[in-house]
Amino acid sequence: FLQNSVRDPKLQFEDLKVKLHACLRLMDRVRSVIAEFGKDALIAYLRRNLEDTEAEVHRRIAELPDGTVRFNTWIDSTLREPALLKVACAARVKGDRMTMDFRGTSPQLSNRSVNAVMGSTKVCFLTGVLQNIWPDLPHNQGVLAAFDFESDANSLLDANNDAPCAM
Repeated sequence: FLQNSVRDPKLQFEDLKVKLHACLRLMDRVRSVIAEFGKDALIAYLRRNLEDTEAEVHRRIAELPDGTVRFNTWIDSTLREPALLKVACAARVKGDRMTMDFRGTSPQLSNRSVNAVMGSTKVCFLTGVLQNIWPDLPHNQGVLAAFDFESDANSLLDANNDAPCAM
């Protein structure tokens, strides 16, 4: 199915093989760590990694001055026709927490798949932070623990379950 859904089926197949073998290698490595150190040690390490990452993000946010920065960006197409769709963002810092406020973003489209659910929006945000702002941090969800998110329901970035979502 996946190979027949793309322009280059051979590339899709090779990509799937790489992902599968990466998962198999990870499973082998996790099993060997459990065999050598035990399940509790692995869980403790993973928990400590998340907690240390969260503490570091709180520390870095606390170094920023309290206040709000606002900006808008624009999507210029629905992938079918030109359109001007607004993505609003306000980043508010207070103490060691940051709120990403997406209220004011264009409403979701019921007939185009340019919408995203909030989970996908958070993943895109996390990817941007880890690639562009703090690439030295461990890549885990501990980063998100210092952030709050606000949005309008049924918007492009917080679409409901009935909206077509491909982003």
